[in-house]
Amino acid sequence: MQSRKQSVTGFTIVELLIVIVVIGILAGITIVAFNGVRQYAGEAVLQADLRSATTEIEQEWLTEGSYPANVSDVERSAGTVYEYTGETNYFCITASSENAQKSFYYGSDDPVIREGVCPGHDGFVDN
Repeated sequence: MQSRKQSVTGFTIVELLIVIVVIGILAGITIVAFNGVRQYAGEAVLQADLRSATTEIEQEWLTEGSYPANVSDVERSAGTVYEYTGETNYFCITASSENAQKSFYYGSDDPVIREGVCPGHDGFVDN
């Protein structure tokens, strides 16, 4: 009499559980990485909007001799919100967005874009 070996194919329950756990871990890592990239991209867009806005404001000062009273007509990306304080010889502008989940500001007395808000501005508020 000859004995025949049966070949079993497929996964055992333990192997299947290991595969599911590994897929879950990889999905979690992917989601965390995606959110980080999205936030970084949002910050880059926000800073670019702020640079563009300050250029427009400075341009008006050069042509008109004073800073504008408001920045309602200054271009911005979707989701970017500006808060602006302008006087004859000084301005401060805060740019915020939900995509970046933060705020950046620029003041004419310290012409560097910094994280945070101008005095008296609210900036990004996490709901």
